[in-house]
Amino acid sequence: MQRPKPGERLNRPFSLVVFDWDGTAVVDRAANAHAVGEQMGHVLDRGACIVVITGTHVGHLADQLAQAGRQWPRARLYAATNRGSEVYAFAENGLPERLWLRQATTEENRQLDLTADTASRILAERIGAPVTVIADRLNRRKIDLIPIPAWANPTKDAIGRLLNAVEHRLRHLPGGLAAAVALVRQQAQASGLTDVRITTDAKHIEFGLTDKGDSMAWILSHLAAALGIPNAEVLMVGDEFGAIGGIPGSDACTMVPEATGATFVSVGVEPEG
Repeated sequence: MQRPKPGERLNRPFSLVVFDWDGTAVVDRAANAHAVGEQMGHVLDRGACIVVITGTHVGHLADQLAQAGRQWPRARLYAATNRGSEVYAFAENGLPERLWLRQATTEENRQLDLTADTASRILAERIGAPVTVIADRLNRRKIDLIPIPAWANPTKDAIGRLLNAVEHRLRHLPGGLAAAVALVRQQAQASGLTDVRITTDAKHIEFGLTDKGDSMAWILSHLAAALGIPNAEVLMVGDEFGAIGGIPGSDACTMVPEATGATFVSVGVEPEG
């Protein structure tokens, strides 16, 4: 039997469209989102539902969506934010209303902090260069492997050059970025985080209690199920499905077992395929 061409799987209607935000829908969080907001409006006006999945907080997304200057159909636009820790619905006035929250316990926050402190200290010692911890994130922490002005805010299209720069910075650590991620995982488990979720965008190693897989699982079990939308009518678009430094991209986390039958599309650079 002849396999369908890639475009043939997309040449049909979808009832639920899920996509990553920065790097997929917009270039970055500072970009004007008027154009993409217009396209989202067309999709919603046709009766489909949209869920934006993002690692950032809902405020960034709401500010950019406001640039579209339109009202949103109630109960059809949602946002799964903070890398799997929150879900919001957007009211007609554009304001987000939280539907779900995963809140770390005091002990879990202690474990996250201990992991960040220990792993960052060991990494700095082994690579002979400073790394920094970003701690003001819900249910997660980030370690910046290359905290220098030249790579303060890298764009997604520079991922290949960024990865090369990070691997060079980690040259004294056998195994490079993959070894750094393994070290963080080891320290997380030693701190008591038995189900830690780890991703990397090359610049950061991010670890926490949730990831985009939790977002997708919620979307399918609560939203799609309630609306009677089968997986065959679900489209997920991202830009980080392929590996980065040997580590699966953050959007790959959305390919959970519950999503079998959904369509996944990458629009990213994907430096390692």
